[in-house]
Amino acid sequence: MSETRKIKSALISVFSKDGLDELALELHRQGVQIYSTGGTQVFLENLGIKVHAVESLTSYPSILGGRVKTLHPKVFWRHFR
Repeated sequence: MSETRKIKSALISVFSKDGLDELALELHRQGVQIYSTGGTQVFLENLGIKVHAVESLTSYPSILGGRVKTLHPKVFWRHFR
């Protein structure tokens, strides 16, 4: 028998925003804490979704045009295991 676990937090950082509104709104409706970056963060906030910046987890600035911040160990070991 498989165990059902509630998603508590999600990291959303995408290039293409197609269909993202439906997914993000459903996660928000279910009370999932959403973390995001740059343009994705702005997109989600414009939908009225409260979003936490990934930098709030890492305490580290964006480097290489933002491509590295979601790979920081603090992101995965604290919240997304």
